[in-house]
Amino acid sequence: MKKIIKNKQISLFLRGLALTAVLSGFVFTANAQIVVDENTPWDGHSYISTVGAAKSDFYAQSFFANEPYLTKIGVVIGESSPEGEVLLAIVPANSLGKPDLTNVLYQGSLINPTPTLTWYYENMHIRVNVGQKYFLLIDGYGNAGATGNSRIGSSSRFTDTGESMFYTNDNGSTWGQTGALAVFIEGTTTPVPVSIWSIVAAFAALIVTSFFVVRRKLA
Repeated sequence: MKKIIKNKQISLFLRGLALTAVLSGFVFTANAQIVVDENTPWDGHSYISTVGAAKSDFYAQSFFANEPYLTKIGVVIGESSPEGEVLLAIVPANSLGKPDLTNVLYQGSLINPTPTLTWYYENMHIRVNVGQKYFLLIDGYGNAGATGNSRIGSSSRFTDTGESMFYTNDNGSTWGQTGALAVFIEGTTTPVPVSIWSIVAAFAALIVTSFFVVRRKLA
């Protein structure tokens, strides 16, 4: 009887191990399919000023989604006057081709930048429509504790929309355009991969549970 239980335990363990290996391969393959959607260069000193309190409410750089999921965004920020906190967000274009501030797909945490212009990145995993126009939004409107404003790094190269940066001084009622922002946008073709350790933990729990079920039946 003990030999039967032991054989069933070994069988369950080997099945779990094999399936874990297969799924591990899928996870690492999914992780490898990250592609750069936009990467407009920054020259290390150029910027557009300023967004935040008593200045522009929002800056927005348009781009076309080339992958069905966005995974990372980045812009260059430098505080112009304290406290120049801003938020990064992703919004689609509205029917007029301007940023749709009523439809926020992603919004990050408040960024408190240093006076030195530097890249700030945020990770995410949001679904978008390939070929549709979206905006990477720098939000300086009414942020809690933000009494100052910030400069945003500019680029001599446009994104794939060919559009200049959009800005508004009246919370989106009207929009102007000038220059272009230096932006980094990364995407992927796959849904968010499950951690390999989550898979291992799940199968460990399955094996332990199966052991007690088999033991109870054979008792």
